[in-house]
Amino acid sequence: MLQTCMGFARDRGYEAMQLWTHESHRAAGRLYARNGWQLTGSRPVISFGKANVEQTWEILV
Repeated sequence: MLQTCMGFARDRGYEAMQLWTHESHRAAGRLYARNGWQLTGSRPVISFGKANVEQTWEILV
């Protein structure tokens, strides 16, 4: 699904993509990193009533 999304963006001329996830979603972070995404930011948040660390990932397409 990630490759399909990135291909869609590339085909339509997008220059970059950005997404966010939580640090606790470790498998997602590994998937993004393996596919060339860079972790560009993180910050502590309260999300769904729990302390967490929000992450921002970016890639040039």
